[in-house]
Amino acid sequence: MSMPSAVLGFKSFMEAARGLPRAIARSLNPATPTDAAILESQLDIVHTSIRWLDFALPVTAAAVMLTVYNNGIAAMPMGAFFVVLVLTCLLNEYLLGRKTPVFEGEIQHAKWRARTVSISAVMLVTVWCMTVLSMYHPEIIANRIFIVLVLACTVGSLSSMFATHTASAAGTMLVMIASLFAILIRNGFSGRFSLIPIGAVYVLFVINQVRGLHERFAQGRRLELDHEKLITSLREANEESRAAQEQAISASKAKSEFLANMSHELRTPLNAIIGFSEVMREQMFGPLGDARYRDYTRLIHSAGAHLLGLINDVLDMSKIEAGKWELNPESFDVKLVIGECADLMRERAEAAGIDLATELPDHALPVFADRRAVNQILLNLLSNAVKFTLPGGRVCVKASTRDGVVSLAVADNGMGIPERDLPRLGQPFVQVRNQPGGNHAGTGLGLALVRAFTEQHHGAMRIESLQGVGTTVTIDIPEHADIAAAA
Repeated sequence: MSMPSAVLGFKSFMEAARGLPRAIARSLNPATPTDAAILESQLDIVHTSIRWLDFALPVTAAAVMLTVYNNGIAAMPMGAFFVVLVLTCLLNEYLLGRKTPVFEGEIQHAKWRARTVSISAVMLVTVWCMTVLSMYHPEIIANRIFIVLVLACTVGSLSSMFATHTASAAGTMLVMIASLFAILIRNGFSGRFSLIPIGAVYVLFVINQVRGLHERFAQGRRLELDHEKLITSLREANEESRAAQEQAISASKAKSEFLANMSHELRTPLNAIIGFSEVMREQMFGPLGDARYRDYTRLIHSAGAHLLGLINDVLDMSKIEAGKWELNPESFDVKLVIGECADLMRERAEAAGIDLATELPDHALPVFADRRAVNQILLNLLSNAVKFTLPGGRVCVKASTRDGVVSLAVADNGMGIPERDLPRLGQPFVQVRNQPGGNHAGTGLGLALVRAFTEQHHGAMRIESLQGVGTTVTIDIPEHADIAAAA
């Protein structure tokens, strides 16, 4: 060992010696619940060691007594000390085995237990050392060496058993070291001083080992407690997250059910408003009189129809979110649905000065899906394309099939969508307003419904757009969607 390392080791040892009183006080008076938990773990090991020694030491003492008795040592006073040792072990069994008193908290319990265990350990080791010392005879060389070896083994073995708890280790080691040096000094009176430095080195080695055991155990137990706290925190966070998720799902369902009920209640009177305004607009039961009445009824009918469309979107979205939308799959040619939707939107496109075209293959495009949902998908996509395309622009519907998947695409050369807004599209009530003067009337449910209907068919929606160039929305659905018909 180099000199600097030796110096550092000696300084560390001296610092530990100076801090021993504080360490003993901490081992008897934990300040926090964490310290109390670590102390309880330390005491568990010492408690187990004492209970084991309560049976082992009397047996060992009897064997040692028999050995020295055969070498000429008198039965007394070692016999009396043996009786005291047995009684001490029985007392320990009573003290450590009795029912624990009730305390207000874990800190108080740890304090009580630390004092009880420390007293039991010191008392047991003291009586044991006195019993061994009672077997010493200064005139018999073999006896002197044998007793020194017994005490040395006592220091080495018992100190490791009590190493985890500072107060127990310090108290018992003080007694054992004092007993060992008492014998070594007593031997020195006979001119045999060579064993004293050997004993001193041995004691220092044992103390260093005990320090290492104590520190490693404390660090390991602290890491275990931190790990347990982390697991507990993660478990609590997971439970809170699950509870919040369930609460959010419940709130979402309640919202969807409320919207569905309200939409239904609103749609019923709206149908009456639309129906009666249409009768008045067409003057089925005679003229209204002033020509302005006919314009008013036309506006009432138009506004009612628009509001009914918005309510229908809200109702459809709420049904989907509440899981009450029922699909009715059937086999049909998707080209026919595209033609029907294009014819419905053509008048609006022409009124806006937009060219609406279709590019379809010559062969049929059979698909097994909910026809109403596919129809709604196409109408929503065409409505958005016409809405966000400037006069003179072009909207085109394309369809193709490949590897059992039907692709429907609606492309326009309108204003386009900023790249930063693309991830938000398809969420309920989200609208992109990148042209203040444009016609953006609506609820922002069009693409959300398209995405929802598509995912119900186990399909996918893709949006490609460049601002100022145009937008293409593509829907991919299986030719034969794996969906069950509503009962």
